Amino acid sequence: MKKTRVNLYLNTEDYLQMKHLAENQGENVSLFIRQAIRDFLIKHKVRSKDVMSYQVNSSAQDTNTLKVDKSSYDALDEDQIRY
Repeated sequence: MKKTRVNLYLNTEDYLQMKHLAENQGENVSLFIRQAIRDFLIKHKVRSKDVMSYQVNSSAQDTNTLKVDKSSYDALDEDQIRY
């Protein structure tokens, strides 16, 4: 089965919110963010094993989209990253 390449672009504000939440809960920031990404992708029926990387855009590059192949989804909403 061919892997689908998934590139994830987080805007700086979303990244900082998730980082702050992870630190407050005493969790590893990178693992916390990857789990939030997996949860979001599962919700949109993308297999988590297809996730290859994520990138945090600089302020000048901020976009509010998650790009999966040719489909686009809105960036992570607060209710999707907070439990």
